[in-house]
Amino acid sequence: VISEKVGPGRALLQGVDRESVDFRSILTRFRSKAVQSVVFLGHDPMGLAMKEGRSLGLTAPYYTVGTITSPEFQK
Repeated sequence: VISEKVGPGRALLQGVDRESVDFRSILTRFRSKAVQSVVFLGHDPMGLAMKEGRSLGLTAPYYTVGTITSPEFQK
């Protein structure tokens, strides 16, 4: 964890390994903290993370840059 300052105008930041393909523990933590949005920067399997988050009941919007057009995102 890089930073954990939850509240108005604050962020909960979590780094992930480049090879990660299971985000459920991180997303469960985000859900428990009632995050208002999820931002993925430069991580190709965001589509998988979105599916996992939705299946866990995380309703926050997701934001990303760059890799959203990759074939991995389409999965």
